[in-house]
Amino acid sequence: MDATTAIARYLTAKTAIDARLIGPWNDGETFVLPGGVQGSICRAVPDRSIVNGVVYADAGAVVEALPELARRYDEAGIRAWTVWVLPGDEAVAAALAGAGHVLDGTPELMCAPLRDLDLAPRGETWPITAGAWPQVAALNDVAFGIPAGHGFGAVLDDIPEADGLHRHVLTVDGRPASCVVTCEAGGDAYVLFVATDPAYGRRGLCRATMRAALRGAVARGCTTTSLEASAMGRPIYAALGYGAFGPVQMWERRHAA
Repeated sequence: MDATTAIARYLTAKTAIDARLIGPWNDGETFVLPGGVQGSICRAVPDRSIVNGVVYADAGAVVEALPELARRYDEAGIRAWTVWVLPGDEAVAAALAGAGHVLDGTPELMCAPLRDLDLAPRGETWPITAGAWPQVAALNDVAFGIPAGHGFGAVLDDIPEADGLHRHVLTVDGRPASCVVTCEAGGDAYVLFVATDPAYGRRGLCRATMRAALRGAVARGCTTTSLEASAMGRPIYAALGYGAFGPVQMWERRHAA
């Protein structure tokens, strides 16, 4: 897969996720500005930029939209929001720095044709089911060290079922231990909310859950997959067959509470 195709596939699924996750159930909304600049507002967690963010297809459009974006987030009472800058868009990064944003993270954009990934089961016996959103939220909170009641539960606990959004929760002795969510759009399976309870670490649970999730995506007709990989996650995804296409820069604007 070439870089242009990878970014296009990633954006298709990335822009679909907000409309499925953010809505009245968590005091949220999405909006689209000229040039395909899309933002999400989640008032339930005004200090979490991971769900108060902006994606774009046109670099010039997002730079031009910065004053309007700041106005919208300020009026909504959002104290932390981010712009996800695509690999190579240094002019956008410079404009954000000049507007008071700070580089908060550089996860790696990783993508692959699903036919190229090694998704065969390894004889695992752990049950993997759809589970429930509160289980996904709790696993992500414990994996990332977020105190209960201050993290993903406020966003995920009450969201309705949505086409193209699939949970995968692996249990060990009846307890949720690992999870993966896929958002499928335009033939791409965008992977997010990957988490494993540290108490069950180093047992291959994440790889098993990923393989099961992506086998499901293949069965539903997806042909590619994309994600943003942390430094910890990148070796896992690379071992599955994902290719790296450069860092996605997270430029955050944060106000004091």
